[in-house]
Amino acid sequence: LLDGDGQPVTTVRTGTPVGLEMEFESLSPPGEVVCGFAVHRADGMHLWAADTRDLDFTVVPPPPGQRSCIVYAIDRLPLLGGTYLLTATIEDRHTQHVYARSESDYTFKVTEETRHMGLVALNGRWSFR
Repeated sequence: LLDGDGQPVTTVRTGTPVGLEMEFESLSPPGEVVCGFAVHRADGMHLWAADTRDLDFTVVPPPPGQRSCIVYAIDRLPLLGGTYLLTATIEDRHTQHVYARSESDYTFKVTEETRHMGLVALNGRWSFR
C-alpha cells in the first residue's frame, strides 16, 4: 500500500489517494499476464476486486530474473475506518493458471475524520431547495 506520495504505509485516511503495488520477479517468459487485487474487511467480507484484464491493460513481464512493478492508483480511497486485507494475484492471460497469489497477506488500517456509517464514503453533496 502506498500513500499519495508513493511511500509505503500501513495506515491511510478515508478520501486520500493510495496505490496498490505489486512487485514481482519473472521466473520464465510466460507471455502476457493478468495482475489483480482484492480487498476484504478483516472479518473476511469481500469488498472489491479488479484485474488488468477488466480494464484492457496489458502486462508483459520482463525477461526471466528481472523484477517489475505494477500499481493500481486510487484517487480518493472510499473505504471508511477499519482494518482491511489485501490480496494480490498474477495469472495467465486467460486467468486459468495462477502463477502467484498472496491471499490476504497484507493488512492495512483506514482511519477517518467523519461520522459516516457503513463501509464506504460515497463523497456526495447535500442540497436543499
